[in-house]
Amino acid sequence: MRPSKAAGTSVRACALFLLEYRDRTEAELRRKLCEREYGEEEIEEAISWLKSCRYLDDERYSHRYIESHIRSRSVRQICAELARRGVSRTVISCCMEEVEVDEGAQIRAFLEKKGFLPGMPVSREDRQRIVAALMRRGYPPEAICRTMDGEDLDM
Repeated sequence: MRPSKAAGTSVRACALFLLEYRDRTEAELRRKLCEREYGEEEIEEAISWLKSCRYLDDERYSHRYIESHIRSRSVRQICAELARRGVSRTVISCCMEEVEVDEGAQIRAFLEKKGFLPGMPVSREDRQRIVAALMRRGYPPEAICRTMDGEDLDM
């Protein structure tokens, strides 16, 4: 059973239940508790308590999220997702500064998966399609073109 105010569950118990299921940002947890119709003061008290017990920490959440997605997503995509989840821009930029990202390697892996090699000649239509797909994933056009042209290879 999902804990809620109607079931007589305390806001702390509900918050702990939600965090037991998966890590959440402060904004996500606040939204979930509001959905369960807890009062603003109750929510604030519970969030303060969770922070003091280190059960709720947006910086730790961001580090873990970045660690688990940095090999498969662009920096822009990761930052956008963290912001969508309610993490402040300051926390995101601090966490991203601590990470080394090789977007060229990610782009090369995508190209290889699609059957292309960096520096390999491709038709104009194929190039446009690949560039568009990579840009939708958040990679900057300069990095895409540099990698596709084979200019970033360390050979």
